[in-house]
Amino acid sequence: MIATLRGVRRVLTRLPSLIALIALLAVGGCGGDDDSAKKPAEPAKTATAPDAEDVAEAEEEDRSDEDEDTRPTDGQLRRERQQDREDDSKFDERFKKFDEQFEETPFQKLTAQLPIGEPPLYVKQYISTEGSHEVYTAVERERFLCELSPARRKKAVEDFYRAADELTRAGGVEDFVQVVTVTSETTQQLPALATARNGSVSLTSLGGGRSGC
Repeated sequence: MIATLRGVRRVLTRLPSLIALIALLAVGGCGGDDDSAKKPAEPAKTATAPDAEDVAEAEEEDRSDEDEDTRPTDGQLRRERQQDREDDSKFDERFKKFDEQFEETPFQKLTAQLPIGEPPLYVKQYISTEGSHEVYTAVERERFLCELSPARRKKAVEDFYRAADELTRAGGVEDFVQVVTVTSETTQQLPALATARNGSVSLTSLGGGRSGC
């Protein structure tokens, strides 16, 4: 019984020390939490705009890389030049054929020497048909029908026809035919006022009257 009491006494004697130790540990743990809570927050990082010169240099490098990637090779350049030459040759050939279609015939070259707007007939336009030696000489209606009498009309046609027939015969055309008509915006309707062929001139019923005056 006495031994038991001594053991209890030793425990009670050490109890204040144990309590103090436990309290110290508790305070130490809490202190650690307070330190972490009181630790100042790190300042937030802010993004800065890139320098304009750096951006321009980067874009220039990108364009240089793209140019190098898209730059044609020597072989491609040769093929392109060859294709251009072939295209030019084809165009020249097509243009030559097109131009040949509108090349003047020997007879048209002869009629191109006939006078325009000169007496005695004052022709304003020449109209010919391919494969034919017949030429329509267009005159102003008022001048021919209103200012000239039938006799003077015939005389004007005869003088013009004589000179034109000599010109065409000198060029190897022996069947020149002249038809006097009025000027028009189209060639669909060409009323005959007079005809001249084989050395003979005659006024039509329309050319012998004074229609439209």
